[in-house]
Amino acid sequence: MKTYTKRDIDLSYMAATLDDEGCIRARLKKGNKLTVTATIQMTNIEPLELFKFYFKGSLRRKKKKTKGGLPVFRYYVSHKRAEYLLRELLPFLMIKNARANLALRILDIKLSNNGKDSKAKQKLQMAGKLNMMNSSKGGVSKLARMVMASA
Repeated sequence: MKTYTKRDIDLSYMAATLDDEGCIRARLKKGNKLTVTATIQMTNIEPLELFKFYFKGSLRRKKKKTKGGLPVFRYYVSHKRAEYLLRELLPFLMIKNARANLALRILDIKLSNNGKDSKAKQKLQMAGKLNMMNSSKGGVSKLARMVMASA
């Protein structure tokens, strides 16, 4: 019989939280540099404190509240920390497993020649696909517009 460590249980719980409340997406930073982010917003701070403990990142109370007046907390991590978070949680993810895999593939593509090599278009298309997987409102982001323009 397999014994589970506290860390295994925590990672499983955090994966379920990310599956349910989280968002994995690609973003353009200044200078059109591509990064991957993981964000979770919820009214309970305790699960987000667990993310902060394991993966660092940013944990803030948002100014807006829910319609019922509850505070909203937001955990955010990007690039290397997002990569570490996704690699650690990947075995436990169910709903966002495909998104996490795609995000990790994006991060694995290393560009040379200041991002002007043949892999740049592929990386941008993958990032657009990742963001479309998250789109429930059908909105078009700056990144999606760049992907459409490069096609």
